[in-house]
Amino acid sequence: MSAFGRYVAGVIGNVVSSHAAIRGLGDRPGDLDAIRREWSRASGLIESLAARIEGSAEAMRDEAYRDLARRCRAYGDSYAFGREIDVMAGLYAEDPGRLRNMRLKVAESLEGGGFLESLREAAAALGGGGEGE
Repeated sequence: MSAFGRYVAGVIGNVVSSHAAIRGLGDRPGDLDAIRREWSRASGLIESLAARIEGSAEAMRDEAYRDLARRCRAYGDSYAFGREIDVMAGLYAEDPGRLRNMRLKVAESLEGGGFLESLREAAAALGGGGEGE
């Protein structure tokens, strides 16, 4: 596997880990900070991955990489939870029901349209597994 392929597989593994961390939260006071941190991490990694693929002439010759970059860009264009989390922090940060809704919304955004599964498949094709650390 190329160094670039290992890089991509590693980034995908980190996105999968963030998703698992979000799914694993228990909707307790203080979890909003963890949701914010893990979503920001995943979102930043997804954006970075798209930019890195698009900046690699070698990767852009490969249809699988181009498709992965398109999927990453589409996710970044479709989902932005920062403002919602900020508003929620001031009003409902201790409300378990609202925390659960936010946690599920963020986790499901990664799962929607088969996005997370396509990341896992890409990581497996690159030999990285994509199961996270």
